[in-house]
Amino acid sequence: MDSSEKKKEYAPEKIPRPGAGPRPDAPAGLRKPRPEPERDGPVFYEIDYSASPVPGVGKFVRRTERVEPPRRDPVRRRFLEMREIARQYRMPFSGGSLFYSPGVQRENAEIFYRQALFMREFEDDFDKESEFSSYFPNYQMMGYDQLRTYFTWRTRVRRGDVRPTSLSYAFLYLYELLHNVGAADPADALEKLTSFWETYRAFDSTVDKYVLRWLADYHIYYTLPHTFAEFLSAHRLTAAYADLARPKTGFAFYLALSGYDMTRSVFFAGENRALLEDGAVFAMERVRETLAAAGIELDSLLFCPAKKAPTWRPFQGALFHPWLRQPDRTVVFSEKDVYLCRDNVWTHSAALATRRGRRLVGYIFRQTEAALRRLRRYRSALKADLNALDPETRSVLEAGGVRLGEVVRSAAEEFYRERTRTVVTVDEASLSRIRTDAAATQEALTVETEEEMNAGGGPPPPPEAPAVEEAPEPEPVPAQDGFSAVFATAKESAGGWDALWDLMDDTERQALAALVSGGTLERFAAEKGILPELLAESVNEKAMETVGDGLLDDALALYPDYEEQVKGMMR
Repeated sequence: MDSSEKKKEYAPEKIPRPGAGPRPDAPAGLRKPRPEPERDGPVFYEIDYSASPVPGVGKFVRRTERVEPPRRDPVRRRFLEMREIARQYRMPFSGGSLFYSPGVQRENAEIFYRQALFMREFEDDFDKESEFSSYFPNYQMMGYDQLRTYFTWRTRVRRGDVRPTSLSYAFLYLYELLHNVGAADPADALEKLTSFWETYRAFDSTVDKYVLRWLADYHIYYTLPHTFAEFLSAHRLTAAYADLARPKTGFAFYLALSGYDMTRSVFFAGENRALLEDGAVFAMERVRETLAAAGIELDSLLFCPAKKAPTWRPFQGALFHPWLRQPDRTVVFSEKDVYLCRDNVWTHSAALATRRGRRLVGYIFRQTEAALRRLRRYRSALKADLNALDPETRSVLEAGGVRLGEVVRSAAEEFYRERTRTVVTVDEASLSRIRTDAAATQEALTVETEEEMNAGGGPPPPPEAPAVEEAPEPEPVPAQDGFSAVFATAKESAGGWDALWDLMDDTERQALAALVSGGTLERFAAEKGILPELLAESVNEKAMETVGDGLLDDALALYPDYEEQVKGMMR
């Protein structure tokens, strides 16, 4: 092929501008088709077999028909509005290893809480039932049928009709109550949670180990009108919390904190023993109320947390968002646990009685006994010196306008009046007769005046008992030693840690060995090909069962307080 033929073969062709249509000489197949007339509604084709002369071969016949718009589903619209709440956050992880990340879980918990508030009054009546199973269940991971199934089941539960369902639905309902969703206040939410748990555990006892832990956390996180011991007694749960059921405001509790041992007093004998025990507790509670009215927390003067106390998050194992702004406060939950909230951040450590706290309780005990001795006209008096208080404690009391000596003295006198009060019952039918007899004998009685009695040498008033100083009390034992000696528990003994070692498998033992050697749980888990979060959860659950507390914090590190005990298990 020569160059002229090549040039002719590749000669350029003019492209028509848009809308100009095909060239007149274009093949018939490229010509612009005739525009179809406009019709109302969509156009579709049907196959009409009767229109074709060949048997079994259909012919496309075009028909027109108006298609009605789909009906609106208000429930689906409600679910879509709920899901829109999650769009305000970065997309949370719903799978993979990051699903158990504390940061991801905190964001998922906040989304769940806001969505729960949005759906708190929603009710449904769905005629189907769709199963659902997931760790840390939440609305965002549920489909349309699952959402309708759950809210229909929740509607029945709120009306008192508790039925078995997928376990994840049950946990979702418990999560709502932990946030007080669907309740008037924390006390109402606790009652609903307890009632539901007591019924549903007959269907699936898996909820027991979680709810029992959450009930304790609930009494720490929320302010309730009753103590935890009272709650356990009312619901017959004392056996499940052997270490926590004992009262934390009784005489034995305060005596262990006191720098003054009232039981060694000569006045602490016979019928005076019960008088001193009950009077001391009455005075302590009156001091607590007086300090609270002045904005001072008594427990903050008695206890201090251990240094570098780990952060505490309530309701471990639940999808919980700390929605309630907490005031600064100290919660002494048991003889070995103190929870401290500062700037809405909680920490947990062993409860250590301070030296100034021991002085404070010792002064209150001594002042109470001094007042009761005086009221009982005991042969020797007792003196309580306010200067025995720690200077920092005196400064706090003065700033709050609390006159501690007068508060304790007044409390002791009020207690004694109530304790010795005599109730006299007068028969109303005999009252008129008594008055008549009294009037008849009034003139026959001769009554000397007070001056005449003094002139006649009547008996002088009894002299006031001289103040006798008792022997100085011994130097108090350091706070931590005395406190631990009184409140040593079975779970803190070697048997609890030995039981934990026997309960763990080889992988868990190796993980703890790696931590005490300076390694990290993430690196160990990566070498073993397992999730560090699941490994930490397993170790903490077994530790809770045997020694009463978890060993690993949210950062998957070993709590410093338990490092020596863990090393001891490995010897």
